[in-house]
Amino acid sequence: MRLIPQRIFNEFKSKILEPSYYPKNPLETLKSRLTAVWLLQDPNKDIVEQAESFILKTSKFKVEDLSRLQQLSARIKSWDELQICSAYTNIAGTFLEYKLSFTTLDQSKQTMHYHASYETKNQSCTFIYQTSPLIRVTGDPILQRPGMLFPFEPTLSERQKLEAQIELAKSVLIQTGGAGIAANQCAGIANPYCFTIVGVFWDIPEHVKGVERRYPGTKFPQAMVMVNPVITAVSKETQNFNHACLSVPCGNRCAVVSPMEMSVKYQDPLEGMKNREVHLKGIDAVVLWHELTHIVYGKTYIDVTFESLPKDELVKFKEMLTEEIRQRQEEGYSQIPELTVPPFHFSVKINTPGKPQLDPKELADVLPKMSEETLEGLLNQANEFLKKKGYLSNSDLLRVFSVFSTPQGNSNTSITQAPESLLSKL
Repeated sequence: MRLIPQRIFNEFKSKILEPSYYPKNPLETLKSRLTAVWLLQDPNKDIVEQAESFILKTSKFKVEDLSRLQQLSARIKSWDELQICSAYTNIAGTFLEYKLSFTTLDQSKQTMHYHASYETKNQSCTFIYQTSPLIRVTGDPILQRPGMLFPFEPTLSERQKLEAQIELAKSVLIQTGGAGIAANQCAGIANPYCFTIVGVFWDIPEHVKGVERRYPGTKFPQAMVMVNPVITAVSKETQNFNHACLSVPCGNRCAVVSPMEMSVKYQDPLEGMKNREVHLKGIDAVVLWHELTHIVYGKTYIDVTFESLPKDELVKFKEMLTEEIRQRQEEGYSQIPELTVPPFHFSVKINTPGKPQLDPKELADVLPKMSEETLEGLLNQANEFLKKKGYLSNSDLLRVFSVFSTPQGNSNTSITQAPESLLSKL
């Protein structure tokens, strides 16, 4: 949903100047508060005072919020566009994701991108806080490449950097309710090391509630932090699981084939970087496989799905993405993509012969619930795979994602795949 700020200002100016007015929902709160920020530029001091009063009464952290918005208003020459990217509710509250584009006094074009939290009580809605995006979305170049090998003889600076990255990743994992996270998914990590957090912090109720909402009825392993993970063995037996991902934010699910059992060696930062090896099976192996796919190979479950779909079905997937984007651009889109889960939509399933199969109806149901950023990222990835000359079967796919990984010699080198001879373990 793309809106012209001046039209918003015309709609809400008189309301804001009425002392008894309170916005009733998050979108109305965002629009009215944006209008109040615009009114802070008014030469009439009485109007400015009324705008300040409105900002204060619609904010939880009143003084800090007013100061922040006064500084923003003082920088802006013209208000260009407000884009409502998505809406969602989770255990942390109700959110609107938005982008505000404007021109500054020095003629610089800028865009702010935030996820804003709101609370509705007694038929009035209050702004709580906002953050920059926490998660990279599919198609992001950092997400689509492996993490950097953490040095085996790190400097103090490198150790401190790793510790900071792990703390940030843990915080993001808890806030988003994921069952695991890879360093390259975290928007706040510019140069991610090769590590992942696999599983759930069962001693943190906030995390448990978030995971139960995203994956009802699924029991995940206790969280483990794995630095420089290396797959040492996989089973011939495989399993299907309906994957989701924080980096594909919507109710979409795709059935993906992965090993029933896996073994992995890694360094444990919670134990002084001690070398460890674990053997996981069932759902625990699913989570491990999913996260290693991110950080070791720079791929999401959608990439795996695109690799394994027959060419005609991948083309169909791409065509449906293209049509959804076209409709929004050419016909206008007045709905806000709703990311809250459930419901879930199973767009790719495993058929009786054991091969992935697109379900166009399920995909059609979930596409309107994707943000433009997600749609464009998926389309870019689909195009990349369609450029490839060959298409992998499920058995080939397992080989690609189950090979031994051999560390290289410096922190700027990604973990690479093992020699072909190791594939005999499959």
